Amino acid sequence: SCYSKGDLTRLREWVETKDGDLMPVGLYVPAETAWKAVEEFMERDGELPDRIAWIADGDIPAGTFPG
Repeated sequence: SCYSKGDLTRLREWVETKDGDLMPVGLYVPAETAWKAVEEFMERDGELPDRIAWIADGDIPAGTFPG
C-alpha cells in the first residue's frame, strides 16, 4: 500500500475523519493536487499517478497512526 506524501514534518499532527478516525496531516495533499492525481489515475487505468509523491506504508515511521 502507498499513501500520498504531503508535508511529512506533520506526521505527528492528526485530523479527525468524518468517521471519527485520526489520520496524520502529513499524508494529505491539497485538493487541487489530489484531483489532478485522480484524473491521471483514471487516464492510466489504475496505475499509481506521478502527479503527486507517494510513500510506501513500510516507510512510514512507527507511531504515525495513533492507536
